[in-house]
Amino acid sequence: MAWETALEKDERDAAALLGLGRHLIDHDDYDEARQLLARAREADAERPVPDRKQARMLLATLEYYDGKYGKAEQLLKEGLALRPESEYEPKMMYVLAKVYIKWGRKGEARTVLQSVLDGYASSPIAQKARETLVALDGQR
Repeated sequence: MAWETALEKDERDAAALLGLGRHLIDHDDYDEARQLLARAREADAERPVPDRKQARMLLATLEYYDGKYGKAEQLLKEGLALRPESEYEPKMMYVLAKVYIKWGRKGEARTVLQSVLDGYASSPIAQKARETLVALDGQR
């Protein structure tokens, strides 16, 4: 694979680390993907912001599924703070809301979901945010 060849030349190639990490997620190799994405995050200061956001979002998603909500929150907030905004913004916010729900912080989840609806109504993720918000409101 081109990513592996690139990593043989430069083990800190953030683009190759991200690409191979995505590939491993697609093939259910989550532990190895986590390691590669963590390395991509450490080495991606010069990469385009969307790539940097995606690395953090994927890494946060893996942490979320492992029940490491604090780490997931930190990664998502780090990604959301990167500027300029990108197409990953509403998805990262949605994942953050899901983290808050699992963590029992439903008020914060509602706030984030409403922010998705207010700021990204035309995003494909807006419908999921709306449905999740309705489900949360039904739990009151």
